[in-house]
Amino acid sequence: MTRAHHEKGRVLIGVTPRIHYADQSARGSFRQTLFLAQSAISERLAAAGALAVTLPSPESITESIARDYASRLDGLLLQGGADIAPSSYGQSALRDDWRGDARRDATELAFFRAFFELRKPILGLCRGCQLVNVACGGTLFQDLLLQRPHSIAHSDPVRYDEHYHRVKLEADSELAQLLGCREGLVNSIHHQGIDRLGANLRVEARCDEDGLVEAISHRDQSRFVVGVQWHAELLAGSSTPLLPASPLFAAFCDAALNHFVDDEQRHRLGAK
Repeated sequence: MTRAHHEKGRVLIGVTPRIHYADQSARGSFRQTLFLAQSAISERLAAAGALAVTLPSPESITESIARDYASRLDGLLLQGGADIAPSSYGQSALRDDWRGDARRDATELAFFRAFFELRKPILGLCRGCQLVNVACGGTLFQDLLLQRPHSIAHSDPVRYDEHYHRVKLEADSELAQLLGCREGLVNSIHHQGIDRLGANLRVEARCDEDGLVEAISHRDQSRFVVGVQWHAELLAGSSTPLLPASPLFAAFCDAALNHFVDDEQRHRLGAK
């Protein structure tokens, strides 16, 4: 039987949460560990025909549980947030405040492996793009201005998602075909970035001003595994003309639905 949530074409997308760890000096709910998702993400997914499902805590996830989630959901969206821990890509932190969140990394890497093994679509936003690279064996710059002195400032805490720079999409990139353009402005909210590219990944876009990798995809075109360094969920509503984001979310959700339909067909053929 087709699962009920697919009857109207709505796939289920697992969204990795931002994490607020319990703070006993705080008041109210902030004394508890909270798992948070940008409302803009669920809105973007809903507009593309999907339902967002916030995934659970680092402490409760094993490889087996991650596989169970992957078997029941149709795609994985890796959300932005705290730095990736240098220990997750074999390095030591150059500064104490760049230690990142190794617990969250371990959970997200388990989810990545589980969805990847089932060939289900994966989309990474900002931190999520970096996580895709690390999951495929790549490394990061712990701080762009320190380790890459020719970099522009890729973050501005005051301007936040209104801090923009231009990206250029590779001429033969899937992203250029998908978005129907070769360049555009995007928001920039990160101080880390991709250094060594992970195995079987290709560069889809770079920062026009300093050449930093800004988007990646998997070389196996039968998979949808895409990471963008910008927060695509926050590109709507700006008075500044920005790179379109809706085609990216639509393609991601279409890939999830197509994978489900293919699975259903294989199941029916196998049952005959």
